[in-house]
Amino acid sequence: MFVSKKLCPCKCDILMYNYDLKESYNVPNADKLAEAFGYELCGYPPALFESKTVLLSANKPQIAKSIWNAVPHDDSPEGDILYVLDGGALLHRLPWQTGKTYTSILDSYCSYVSRHYGPSVIIVFDGYTNQPSTKDGTHTRRNKTVGRNVSFTSSMPLKMKKEEFLSNNDNKQRFINMLSECLERTGFQVHNADGDADVLIAQTAVMAAKKHRTVLVGDDTDLLILLLHLYQCGELYFMSEPRKSSSSSSHKYLNIGRACGILAQDVTSNILFTHAILGCDTTSRVFGVGKSVSLRLVQESPIFTEQASVFRKVSATKDEIIAAGEKAMGLLCKGGVTDSLNELRLKRFHAQVTDNKTAIHPRNLPPTSSSTKFHSLRVYHQVQEWMGNSLPPEEWGWRIQDGHFIPIHSDQDPAPQFLLELVRCKCKFGCSTMRCPCRRQGLDCTLACLECRGACANMCSHHQDDSEDIE
Repeated sequence: MFVSKKLCPCKCDILMYNYDLKESYNVPNADKLAEAFGYELCGYPPALFESKTVLLSANKPQIAKSIWNAVPHDDSPEGDILYVLDGGALLHRLPWQTGKTYTSILDSYCSYVSRHYGPSVIIVFDGYTNQPSTKDGTHTRRNKTVGRNVSFTSSMPLKMKKEEFLSNNDNKQRFINMLSECLERTGFQVHNADGDADVLIAQTAVMAAKKHRTVLVGDDTDLLILLLHLYQCGELYFMSEPRKSSSSSSHKYLNIGRACGILAQDVTSNILFTHAILGCDTTSRVFGVGKSVSLRLVQESPIFTEQASVFRKVSATKDEIIAAGEKAMGLLCKGGVTDSLNELRLKRFHAQVTDNKTAIHPRNLPPTSSSTKFHSLRVYHQVQEWMGNSLPPEEWGWRIQDGHFIPIHSDQDPAPQFLLELVRCKCKFGCSTMRCPCRRQGLDCTLACLECRGACANMCSHHQDDSEDIE
Protein backbone atom coordinates (compact mmCIF):
# COMPACT_ATOMS: atom_id res chain seq x y z
CA MET A 1 0.00 0.00 0.00
CA PHE A 2 1.41 3.38 -0.98
CA VAL A 3 0.08 6.67 0.34
CA SER A 4 0.84 9.15 -2.38
CA LYS A 5 1.94 12.74 -2.10
CA LYS A 6 -1.23 13.90 -3.82
CA LEU A 7 -3.50 12.29 -1.25
CA CYS A 8 -1.79 13.67 1.81
CA PRO A 9 -3.57 16.74 3.23
CA CYS A 10 -0.65 17.82 5.42
CA LYS A 11 2.33 19.42 3.71
CA CYS A 12 4.67 18.66 6.59
CA ASP A 13 3.87 14.95 6.74
CA ILE A 14 7.17 13.28 5.95
CA LEU A 15 6.14 9.66 6.26
CA MET A 16 3.04 9.91 4.11
CA TYR A 17 5.02 11.67 1.40
CA ASN A 18 8.08 9.53 1.23
CA TYR A 19 7.57 6.09 2.70
CA ASP A 20 6.23 3.07 0.84
CA LEU A 21 3.96 1.58 3.48
CA LYS A 22 3.63 -1.68 1.64
CA GLU A 23 7.33 -2.29 2.20
CA SER A 24 7.00 -1.31 5.87
CA TYR A 25 5.07 -4.48 6.62
CA ASN A 26 8.00 -6.66 5.59
CA VAL A 27 10.00 -8.06 8.49
CA PRO A 28 13.27 -6.26 7.62
CA ASN A 29 11.53 -2.88 7.86
CA ALA A 30 9.34 -3.55 10.91
CA ASP A 31 11.88 -2.03 13.29
CA LYS A 32 12.22 1.04 11.09
CA LEU A 33 8.47 1.55 11.07
CA ALA A 34 8.32 1.29 14.86
CA GLU A 35 11.21 3.73 15.10
CA ALA A 36 9.49 6.18 12.76
CA PHE A 37 6.38 6.38 14.91
CA GLY A 38 8.45 7.52 17.86
CA TYR A 39 8.69 10.80 15.94
CA GLU A 40 5.96 13.27 15.03
CA LEU A 41 6.68 12.86 11.29
CA CYS A 42 5.82 16.55 11.00
CA GLY A 43 7.53 19.86 11.58
CA TYR A 44 5.43 20.24 14.76
CA PRO A 45 3.06 17.97 16.77
CA PRO A 46 -0.27 18.37 14.93
CA ALA A 47 -2.22 16.65 17.71
CA LEU A 48 -1.24 19.51 20.04
CA PHE A 49 -0.18 22.45 17.85
CA GLU A 50 -1.73 24.33 14.96
CA SER A 51 1.67 25.67 13.91
CA LYS A 52 5.24 25.53 15.19
CA THR A 53 4.59 28.09 17.91
CA VAL A 54 0.80 28.09 18.39
CA LEU A 55 -1.08 25.60 20.57
CA LEU A 56 -4.36 24.11 19.43
CA SER A 57 -7.00 26.35 20.97
CA ALA A 58 -8.90 24.84 23.88
CA ASN A 59 -12.63 24.20 23.88
CA LYS A 60 -13.09 25.12 27.53
CA PRO A 61 -16.91 25.27 27.57
CA GLN A 62 -17.07 21.50 26.93
CA ILE A 63 -16.07 20.60 30.47
CA ALA A 64 -18.36 23.28 31.90
CA LYS A 65 -21.25 21.81 29.92
CA SER A 66 -20.52 18.36 31.34
CA ILE A 67 -20.57 19.77 34.87
CA TRP A 68 -23.79 21.71 34.29
CA ASN A 69 -25.39 18.54 32.90
CA ALA A 70 -24.31 16.50 35.93
CA VAL A 71 -25.62 18.91 38.56
CA PRO A 72 -29.21 20.24 38.77
CA HIS A 73 -29.47 23.98 38.19
CA ASP A 74 -30.70 26.25 40.96
CA ASP A 75 -33.17 29.08 40.90
CA SER A 76 -31.92 32.54 41.64
CA PRO A 77 -30.97 32.65 45.34
CA GLU A 78 -33.12 34.91 47.48
CA GLY A 79 -32.33 37.26 50.34
CA ASP A 80 -29.21 39.30 50.91
CA ILE A 81 -26.56 38.39 48.35
CA LEU A 82 -22.95 39.44 47.96
CA TYR A 83 -21.92 39.45 44.31
CA VAL A 84 -18.33 38.89 43.19
CA LEU A 85 -17.82 40.08 39.62
CA ASP A 86 -15.15 39.10 37.13
CA GLY A 87 -13.90 42.54 36.13
CA GLY A 88 -12.70 41.32 32.74
CA ALA A 89 -16.15 40.03 31.83
CA LEU A 90 -17.70 43.25 33.13
CA LEU A 91 -15.32 45.32 31.01
CA HIS A 92 -16.54 43.61 27.84
CA ARG A 93 -20.19 43.55 28.88
CA LEU A 94 -21.11 47.11 27.90
CA PRO A 95 -20.85 48.70 24.45
CA TRP A 96 -18.91 51.92 24.02
CA GLN A 97 -20.10 54.71 21.78
CA THR A 98 -17.54 56.70 19.83
CA GLY A 99 -17.73 60.37 20.75
CA LYS A 100 -18.80 59.75 24.34
CA THR A 101 -16.41 61.00 27.00
CA TYR A 102 -14.51 58.53 29.12
CA THR A 103 -16.36 59.91 32.15
CA SER A 104 -19.65 58.97 30.52
CA ILE A 105 -18.37 55.46 29.80
CA LEU A 106 -17.13 55.06 33.37
CA ASP A 107 -20.48 56.21 34.76
CA SER A 108 -22.31 53.68 32.58
CA TYR A 109 -20.39 50.86 34.29
CA CYS A 110 -21.23 52.15 37.76
CA SER A 111 -24.90 52.45 36.80
CA TYR A 112 -24.90 48.95 35.31
CA VAL A 113 -23.44 47.37 38.44
CA SER A 114 -25.86 49.24 40.73
CA ARG A 115 -28.86 48.37 38.60
CA HIS A 116 -28.10 44.65 38.22
CA TYR A 117 -26.41 43.69 41.49
CA GLY A 118 -27.26 46.28 44.14
CA PRO A 119 -24.86 47.70 46.72
CA SER A 120 -23.13 44.51 47.95
CA VAL A 121 -20.60 43.93 45.20
CA ILE A 122 -16.90 43.11 44.92
CA ILE A 123 -15.31 43.59 41.50
CA VAL A 124 -11.95 41.94 40.76
CA PHE A 125 -9.88 43.11 37.80
CA ASP A 126 -6.93 41.58 35.99
CA GLY A 127 -3.66 43.46 35.85
CA TYR A 128 -2.07 44.14 32.47
CA THR A 129 1.60 44.74 31.74
CA ASN A 130 3.85 44.34 28.74
CA GLN A 131 5.84 41.59 30.43
CA PRO A 132 5.78 38.13 28.80
CA SER A 133 3.00 35.82 29.93
CA THR A 134 2.14 32.19 29.26
CA LYS A 135 -1.19 33.55 28.01
CA ASP A 136 0.55 35.50 25.24
CA GLY A 137 -0.67 33.01 22.63
CA THR A 138 -4.28 33.29 23.79
CA HIS A 139 -4.12 37.09 23.82
CA THR A 140 -2.61 37.13 20.33
CA ARG A 141 -5.37 34.85 19.06
CA ARG A 142 -8.05 37.13 20.53
CA ASN A 143 -6.43 40.38 19.42
CA LYS A 144 -5.16 40.02 15.88
CA THR A 145 -3.74 43.54 16.00
CA VAL A 146 -2.75 45.86 18.84
CA GLY A 147 -4.25 49.34 18.89
CA ARG A 148 -2.15 52.45 19.32
CA ASN A 149 -1.30 53.81 22.75
CA VAL A 150 -3.73 56.59 23.68
CA SER A 151 -3.00 59.36 26.16
CA PHE A 152 -6.45 60.20 27.52
CA THR A 153 -8.19 61.94 30.39
CA SER A 154 -11.68 61.39 31.74
CA SER A 155 -13.05 64.46 29.95
CA MET A 156 -11.79 63.44 26.50
CA PRO A 157 -14.09 61.76 23.95
CA LEU A 158 -13.51 58.23 22.72
CA LYS A 159 -12.14 58.35 19.17
CA MET A 160 -11.65 54.68 18.32
CA LYS A 161 -13.51 51.41 18.58
CA LYS A 162 -13.64 49.78 21.98
CA GLU A 163 -11.95 46.58 20.75
CA GLU A 164 -9.02 48.51 19.29
CA PHE A 165 -8.63 50.59 22.44
CA LEU A 166 -8.66 47.58 24.77
CA SER A 167 -6.27 45.54 22.62
CA ASN A 168 -3.48 47.79 23.92
CA ASN A 169 -2.44 46.72 27.44
CA ASP A 170 -1.39 50.22 28.48
CA ASN A 171 -4.76 51.65 27.44
CA LYS A 172 -6.61 48.85 29.18
CA GLN A 173 -4.70 49.17 32.45
CA ARG A 174 -5.17 52.95 32.60
CA PHE A 175 -8.88 52.57 31.94
CA ILE A 176 -9.17 49.87 34.64
CA ASN A 177 -7.42 52.18 37.09
CA MET A 178 -9.91 54.95 36.33
CA LEU A 179 -12.86 52.55 36.47
CA SER A 180 -11.69 51.12 39.79
CA GLU A 181 -11.61 54.59 41.32
CA CYS A 182 -15.06 55.38 39.91
CA LEU A 183 -16.54 52.14 41.29
CA GLU A 184 -14.99 52.72 44.71
CA ARG A 185 -16.41 56.25 44.84
CA THR A 186 -19.82 54.72 44.12
CA GLY A 187 -19.41 52.46 47.16
CA PHE A 188 -18.30 49.14 45.67
CA GLN A 189 -15.29 47.11 46.76
CA VAL A 190 -12.62 46.70 44.10
CA HIS A 191 -9.64 44.33 44.05
CA ASN A 192 -6.89 44.59 41.45
CA ALA A 193 -4.69 41.60 40.65
CA ASP A 194 -1.08 42.02 39.55
CA GLY A 195 -1.71 39.72 36.58
CA ASP A 196 -4.35 37.13 35.78
CA ALA A 197 -7.20 37.51 38.27
CA ASP A 198 -8.92 34.12 38.04
CA VAL A 199 -7.45 32.73 41.27
CA LEU A 200 -8.08 35.98 43.16
CA ILE A 201 -11.69 36.10 41.93
CA ALA A 202 -12.36 32.52 43.05
CA GLN A 203 -10.58 32.97 46.38
CA THR A 204 -12.54 36.17 47.04
CA ALA A 205 -15.83 34.35 46.43
CA VAL A 206 -14.86 31.33 48.54
CA MET A 207 -13.85 33.50 51.50
CA ALA A 208 -16.97 35.66 51.19
CA ALA A 209 -19.21 32.57 51.23
CA LYS A 210 -18.09 31.79 54.78
CA LYS A 211 -20.05 34.82 55.99
CA HIS A 212 -22.49 35.73 53.21
CA ARG A 213 -24.69 34.12 50.60
CA THR A 214 -22.36 34.71 47.64
CA VAL A 215 -22.75 34.62 43.87
CA LEU A 216 -19.74 34.73 41.57
CA VAL A 217 -20.72 36.23 38.21
CA GLY A 218 -18.57 35.33 35.23
CA ASP A 219 -18.44 33.66 31.85
CA ASP A 220 -15.05 31.92 32.09
CA THR A 221 -14.91 28.15 32.61
CA ASP A 222 -11.70 28.58 34.62
CA LEU A 223 -13.67 30.32 37.38
CA LEU A 224 -16.12 27.43 37.69
CA ILE A 225 -13.25 24.94 37.84
CA LEU A 226 -11.45 26.96 40.53
CA LEU A 227 -14.60 27.28 42.64
CA LEU A 228 -15.12 23.52 42.60
CA HIS A 229 -11.52 22.98 43.66
CA LEU A 230 -11.31 25.71 46.32
CA TYR A 231 -14.78 25.48 47.89
CA GLN A 232 -14.80 25.10 51.68
CA CYS A 233 -18.20 25.92 53.14
CA GLY A 234 -21.16 28.27 52.98
CA GLU A 235 -23.74 29.14 50.36
CA LEU A 236 -21.82 29.82 47.17
CA TYR A 237 -23.20 30.00 43.64
CA PHE A 238 -21.66 30.37 40.21
CA MET A 239 -23.83 32.44 37.90
CA SER A 240 -23.10 31.98 34.24
CA GLU A 241 -23.83 35.26 32.54
CA PRO A 242 -24.62 34.64 28.87
CA ARG A 243 -22.17 36.13 26.42
CA LYS A 244 -23.36 38.75 23.96
CA SER A 245 -23.09 36.16 21.18
CA SER A 246 -25.26 33.65 23.05
CA SER A 247 -28.85 33.04 21.97
CA SER A 248 -29.83 32.52 25.61
CA SER A 249 -30.74 35.54 27.72
CA SER A 250 -31.34 33.71 31.00
CA HIS A 251 -28.91 33.35 33.88
CA LYS A 252 -27.99 29.91 35.21
CA TYR A 253 -27.03 29.28 38.82
CA LEU A 254 -24.91 26.40 40.08
CA ASN A 255 -24.79 25.67 43.80
CA ILE A 256 -21.09 24.95 44.30
CA GLY A 257 -21.55 23.07 47.57
CA ARG A 258 -24.13 20.76 46.02
CA ALA A 259 -21.98 20.30 42.91
CA CYS A 260 -18.99 19.26 45.02
CA GLY A 261 -21.15 16.69 46.79
CA ILE A 262 -22.44 15.22 43.53
CA LEU A 263 -19.08 15.16 41.76
CA ALA A 264 -17.25 13.61 44.75
CA GLN A 265 -13.85 14.42 46.18
CA ASP A 266 -11.75 12.57 43.59
CA VAL A 267 -13.21 14.82 40.92
CA THR A 268 -12.94 18.15 42.74
CA SER A 269 -9.45 17.36 44.07
CA ASN A 270 -8.16 16.62 40.58
CA ILE A 271 -10.34 18.94 38.53
CA LEU A 272 -7.51 21.39 37.86
CA PHE A 273 -5.56 18.64 36.09
CA THR A 274 -8.72 17.32 34.46
CA HIS A 275 -9.26 20.75 32.94
CA ALA A 276 -5.66 21.57 31.99
CA ILE A 277 -4.65 18.24 30.42
CA LEU A 278 -7.15 18.71 27.57
CA GLY A 279 -6.73 22.42 27.08
CA CYS A 280 -7.03 25.77 28.82
CA ASP A 281 -5.57 29.20 28.04
CA THR A 282 -1.99 27.97 28.52
CA THR A 283 -2.23 24.32 27.48
CA SER A 284 -3.24 22.65 24.27
CA ARG A 285 -6.36 20.87 23.24
CA VAL A 286 -5.63 17.29 22.18
CA PHE A 287 -6.98 16.78 18.68
CA GLY A 288 -9.94 14.41 18.61
CA VAL A 289 -10.28 14.10 22.41
CA GLY A 290 -13.22 15.93 24.00
CA LYS A 291 -12.89 17.65 27.37
CA SER A 292 -15.56 15.42 28.88
CA VAL A 293 -13.26 12.40 28.47
CA SER A 294 -10.94 13.49 31.29
CA LEU A 295 -13.91 14.20 33.56
CA ARG A 296 -15.27 10.71 32.92
CA LEU A 297 -11.89 9.04 33.46
CA VAL A 298 -11.26 10.76 36.78
CA GLN A 299 -14.60 9.35 37.93
CA GLU A 300 -14.13 5.84 36.54
CA SER A 301 -10.41 5.06 36.34
CA PRO A 302 -8.32 4.76 39.53
CA ILE A 303 -5.19 4.64 37.36
CA PHE A 304 -6.04 7.96 35.69
CA THR A 305 -6.86 9.49 39.08
CA GLU A 306 -3.49 8.32 40.38
CA GLN A 307 -1.71 10.10 37.52
CA ALA A 308 -3.77 13.23 38.09
CA SER A 309 -2.78 13.34 41.76
CA VAL A 310 0.90 13.67 40.80
CA PHE A 311 0.17 17.09 39.31
CA ARG A 312 -1.11 18.36 42.68
CA LYS A 313 2.20 17.60 44.39
CA VAL A 314 4.23 20.75 45.00
CA SER A 315 7.44 18.72 45.19
CA ALA A 316 6.82 16.45 42.19
CA THR A 317 9.93 15.86 40.09
CA LYS A 318 9.97 16.36 36.35
CA ASP A 319 10.48 12.64 35.85
CA GLU A 320 7.34 11.92 37.89
CA ILE A 321 5.34 14.49 35.95
CA ILE A 322 6.53 13.24 32.57
CA ALA A 323 5.76 9.61 33.44
CA ALA A 324 2.32 10.44 34.86
CA GLY A 325 1.53 12.70 31.91
CA GLU A 326 2.36 10.01 29.36
CA LYS A 327 0.26 7.41 31.12
CA ALA A 328 -2.67 9.83 31.44
CA MET A 329 -2.39 10.82 27.78
CA GLY A 330 -2.40 7.17 26.76
CA LEU A 331 -5.63 6.58 28.67
CA LEU A 332 -7.19 9.71 27.16
CA CYS A 333 -6.30 8.36 23.71
CA LYS A 334 -7.93 4.99 24.52
CA GLY A 335 -4.68 3.12 24.95
CA GLY A 336 -3.97 0.23 27.27
CA VAL A 337 -2.43 0.72 30.68
CA THR A 338 0.91 -0.70 29.53
CA ASP A 339 1.01 1.02 26.11
CA SER A 340 3.57 3.73 25.57
CA LEU A 341 2.38 6.60 23.40
CA ASN A 342 4.79 5.68 20.63
CA GLU A 343 3.49 2.10 20.61
CA LEU A 344 -0.07 3.42 20.62
CA ARG A 345 0.71 5.63 17.63
CA LEU A 346 1.87 2.62 15.64
CA LYS A 347 -1.18 0.56 16.65
CA ARG A 348 -3.50 3.41 15.71
CA PHE A 349 -1.73 3.82 12.38
CA HIS A 350 -2.09 0.12 11.53
CA ALA A 351 -5.79 0.28 12.38
CA GLN A 352 -6.34 3.37 10.23
CA VAL A 353 -4.40 1.96 7.29
CA THR A 354 -6.74 -1.03 7.36
CA ASP A 355 -9.93 1.03 7.63
CA ASN A 356 -9.20 4.11 5.52
CA LYS A 357 -8.97 4.57 1.79
CA THR A 358 -7.79 8.16 2.04
CA ALA A 359 -4.60 9.65 3.43
CA ILE A 360 -4.03 9.41 7.16
CA HIS A 361 -3.48 12.79 8.73
CA PRO A 362 -0.84 12.66 11.49
CA ARG A 363 -3.00 14.78 13.80
CA ASN A 364 -5.33 11.76 14.08
CA LEU A 365 -2.56 9.86 15.84
CA PRO A 366 -1.76 10.38 19.54
CA PRO A 367 1.11 12.79 20.25
CA THR A 368 4.57 11.31 20.72
CA SER A 369 6.19 10.78 24.09
CA SER A 370 8.48 13.73 23.36
CA SER A 371 5.74 16.28 22.65
CA THR A 372 3.62 14.93 25.51
CA LYS A 373 6.56 15.50 27.85
CA PHE A 374 6.47 19.25 27.25
CA HIS A 375 2.67 19.28 27.28
CA SER A 376 2.77 17.63 30.71
CA LEU A 377 5.26 20.18 32.01
CA ARG A 378 2.98 23.02 30.89
CA VAL A 379 0.00 21.31 32.51
CA TYR A 380 1.90 20.98 35.79
CA HIS A 381 2.95 24.63 35.61
CA GLN A 382 -0.65 25.74 35.14
CA VAL A 383 -2.03 23.49 37.88
CA GLN A 384 0.55 24.82 40.32
CA GLU A 385 -0.21 28.42 39.30
CA TRP A 386 -3.88 27.80 40.10
CA MET A 387 -2.82 26.33 43.43
CA GLY A 388 -0.86 29.49 44.22
CA ASN A 389 2.64 28.15 43.55
CA SER A 390 4.48 30.35 41.08
CA LEU A 391 7.05 28.53 38.94
CA PRO A 392 9.39 29.91 36.26
CA PRO A 393 7.76 29.09 32.89
CA GLU A 394 11.15 28.65 31.21
CA GLU A 395 11.66 25.49 33.25
CA TRP A 396 8.22 24.08 32.49
CA GLY A 397 7.74 23.80 28.75
CA TRP A 398 8.12 27.43 27.66
CA ARG A 399 10.83 29.58 26.11
CA ILE A 400 11.18 33.29 25.40
CA GLN A 401 11.15 34.45 21.78
CA ASP A 402 10.84 38.09 20.70
CA GLY A 403 9.66 39.09 24.17
CA HIS A 404 6.89 36.48 24.38
CA PHE A 405 6.54 33.04 25.89
CA ILE A 406 6.43 30.36 23.19
CA PRO A 407 5.55 26.71 23.93
CA ILE A 408 8.29 24.15 23.27
CA HIS A 409 6.84 21.40 21.13
CA SER A 410 9.55 18.72 21.22
CA ASP A 411 13.18 17.96 21.93
CA GLN A 412 13.81 15.68 18.97
CA ASP A 413 13.91 15.88 15.19
CA PRO A 414 10.62 15.59 13.30
CA ALA A 415 11.59 12.17 11.94
CA PRO A 416 14.40 9.61 12.12
CA GLN A 417 17.46 10.27 10.03
CA PHE A 418 16.60 7.73 7.33
CA LEU A 419 13.42 9.70 6.59
CA LEU A 420 14.93 13.15 6.99
CA GLU A 421 17.43 12.27 4.29
CA LEU A 422 14.51 11.94 1.89
CA VAL A 423 13.57 15.58 2.49
CA ARG A 424 16.57 17.76 1.80
CA CYS A 425 17.15 20.83 -0.26
CA LYS A 426 19.73 21.90 -2.80
CA CYS A 427 19.24 25.63 -2.28
CA LYS A 428 22.22 27.85 -2.98
CA PHE A 429 20.84 31.16 -1.72
CA GLY A 430 19.98 30.93 1.98
CA CYS A 431 16.69 28.97 1.97
CA SER A 432 14.74 32.11 2.84
CA THR A 433 11.74 31.54 0.56
CA MET A 434 9.13 28.85 0.04
CA ARG A 435 11.15 27.57 -2.89
CA CYS A 436 13.18 25.69 -0.30
CA PRO A 437 11.70 22.14 -0.07
CA CYS A 438 12.52 21.93 3.64
CA ARG A 439 10.78 25.22 4.41
CA ARG A 440 7.75 24.14 2.37
CA GLN A 441 7.52 20.96 4.45
CA GLY A 442 7.64 22.95 7.69
CA LEU A 443 11.08 21.54 8.51
CA ASP A 444 14.40 23.05 9.47
CA CYS A 445 17.29 22.49 7.10
CA THR A 446 19.78 19.91 8.35
CA LEU A 447 23.25 18.60 7.65
CA ALA A 448 21.67 16.36 5.00
CA CYS A 449 20.92 19.40 2.81
CA LEU A 450 23.38 19.39 -0.06
CA GLU A 451 24.37 23.05 -0.15
CA CYS A 452 23.43 24.85 3.07
CA ARG A 453 24.15 21.95 5.47
CA GLY A 454 21.66 23.49 7.88
CA ALA A 455 23.53 26.80 8.19
CA CYS A 456 20.89 29.01 6.57
CA ALA A 457 17.83 31.19 7.13
CA ASN A 458 15.68 28.08 7.57
CA MET A 459 17.37 26.98 10.77
CA CYS A 460 15.44 27.88 13.94
CA SER A 461 17.52 29.89 16.39
CA HIS A 462 15.99 27.90 19.24
CA HIS A 463 16.95 24.50 17.83
CA GLN A 464 19.73 24.02 20.35
CA ASP A 465 17.51 25.04 23.26
CA ASP A 466 14.76 22.64 22.23
CA SER A 467 17.14 19.71 22.09
CA GLU A 468 18.35 20.01 25.66
CA ASP A 469 17.44 17.20 28.01
CA ILE A 470 14.90 17.74 30.76
CA GLU A 471 16.56 17.34 34.11
